[in-house]
Parts: sequence; structure tokens; C-alpha cells
Amino acid sequence: MKALVSLEVRTTDKHGSGHWGAPRGDRQHMGVDYVCKPGWLAVTPVGGVVTRLGWCYRDTQEYRYVEVTDVGGLRHRLFYVKPLAGLSIGQRVDIHDPVGVVQDIAARYPEITPHIHYEIKRQDGTYVKPA
Repeated sequence: MKALVSLEVRTTDKHGSGHWGAPRGDRQHMGVDYVCKPGWLAVTPVGGVVTRLGWCYRDTQEYRYVEVTDVGGLRHRLFYVKPLAGLSIGQRVDIHDPVGVVQDIAARYPEITPHIHYEIKRQDGTYVKPA
């Protein structure tokens, strides 16, 4: 049986707020940041297929994300998560399966609250507010 942990949303810190729609200069935060510690095991919030093992930033390959596409075609992305060894594109995963390890985003942004960023995108590129 898999253990579930209820995570809190990142409140305002030196780098802004982790809430959906929070201001980011001339744009809005299109996801939710959940407080968690580097080294924690990240689990997928949905069942589906691993469709991308990406990089968060163009200037470094240090920070990663995992994307799982559900049966309805929504793309669920967990940022600042290093994929587990052996996780591969095309792999089927069940809800709450481990997919990676939380990375230390505070190493890039000093004084930010450690967190993962969770976003959901439709196939047309529009965002859905994570519940």
C-alpha cells in the first residue's frame, strides 16, 4: 500500500508565491508549488504514460521534470524532480507510483522555499488549475 502525504502550497517568500495565478512579472504562475524537501520521493498524481523527461531551464541540465499524460490527454508535469533510474518515456505508471526524487531548487534560487512545481496542460497548450 502506498502512503499519501498532503502537501502545503508554498506561501510568499523572496521569490513570490506558489499559488495558482500568482504574479510573475508580466505573466502569471500557471501551476501550484507544493512545499517538500530535497531528497523526498516524488509520486505521480495520476495514472498514465510517461511522455516526457525534460529539463526545466535552457542554461542547465541540472533541474529536471517528469511529465505523465493521463487517459484524457492532460499532461501532468512535476518540476524540480529528477527522474528515477529506469523510468522511461512510454512507460505506464499508476497513480502514486514513484517517478523521481525532489531536487534542491533553493540551490538555484537562494531563500526560496523548497518545493515542486505541479502544472497541468491540455493538448492545445492551455493550462488547467491543479486541484
